Amino acid sequence: MATPEHETAASARSPWFPVALKVAGIAALMTGLAGIGAASMILGDGGVAVARGAAPSAASAEPEPEPPTPARVAADRARAPSAAVTADGKVILNLAEADDLRRLPGVGKRRAEAIIELRGRLKRFRRVSDLLRVRGLGVRALRRITPLVVLDPPPNGVDAGADAGGGADAGGGR
Repeated sequence: MATPEHETAASARSPWFPVALKVAGIAALMTGLAGIGAASMILGDGGVAVARGAAPSAASAEPEPEPPTPARVAADRARAPSAAVTADGKVILNLAEADDLRRLPGVGKRRAEAIIELRGRLKRFRRVSDLLRVRGLGVRALRRITPLVVLDPPPNGVDAGADAGGGADAGGGR
């Protein structure tokens, strides 16, 4: 028959002994916390007070800006008319300043500055696809931007929509 000392020594050598000890300790801790919670419910005013629907702190009182949506871009266009924006709200690439370019989807402050810098190097954009030379502006972004831009202002008395379909890109490379 095994002695109690022998059983204790054998269990101490088991690889599961440290794991079982940790589990027992965690269970005892959780039981203690549950007891504290039950005691506070019985003796206190309904347990621990948890703020629900608290007013935001001063740091979080100002909401974070939302990403631009097509409706928001359209509202921005309607709000501030510019010489670099046509009557139908299209941005004129060869006249646009950084604020005008920032109305376009995917164009922030840095990308707008990069577009202006590229326009300065090229002297003027000859086709909308020249924008592909801007770092970080790829084919997908160009597809989203193209319907919202024109190269030059439309001549007086001509609808801007008629110019959008037959601009410098439509002629091909001949």
